[in-house]
Amino acid sequence: MALSAIIESTAGKIGIWELTESASALLHLSSLSDREKNEFSLLNNEKRKKEYLAVRLLLKCMLAGNNEIIYNDAGKPFLKDLSLNISISHSDDLVVIMISDKNTGIDAEPSKRDVKKIAARMLTGQELADSSGKKDENIIQLLYWCAKEAAFKLVSEEKINFKTDIKIDSFGFKKGKGEFYGRYQKNDISVNLSFRYFFHKNNVIVYCVT
Repeated sequence: MALSAIIESTAGKIGIWELTESASALLHLSSLSDREKNEFSLLNNEKRKKEYLAVRLLLKCMLAGNNEIIYNDAGKPFLKDLSLNISISHSDDLVVIMISDKNTGIDAEPSKRDVKKIAARMLTGQELADSSGKKDENIIQLLYWCAKEAAFKLVSEEKINFKTDIKIDSFGFKKGKGEFYGRYQKNDISVNLSFRYFFHKNNVIVYCVT
């Protein structure tokens, strides 16, 4: 098994699984329900199969019992038999789950990912100005982007514009872990957001709870 870490905090529990095994090896470890077997049979991509199985194996490591994941019409995941909230993310080589009694969102990305093109489309002018020219420009912009992905999962509203609806405050970047703040604001909805980040196996992970 490639369980990498289970991290507990006041915000919730984060599980991390490294995608080192093949889909066939993960399937051998899994005990899928009939519904899950049907969902899995519809997957054709090897990486997508690995992610599907790793998420469910990781969930079993994090929670006792047989807790299935279901999705609403917007694609937001829920735990079928529990009142806890769940958020899921995949990077190139990790699956990450956050479980909390609060509303939550989490995102993971390779820390070396070049985000110049994404930054131009997703970040506000102020966010670009706050990060441009700094020694850690790329990683700061990556953190902004991950935060917006996490906020998108938390808010779960339709037609969110990352550039105009989710805004991140300037912050001092710390190499190990840190926190920063932002807000989601659209029409008459306004949500203040607190983000935390850390690095794991050459990935950056950002999460928020409300």
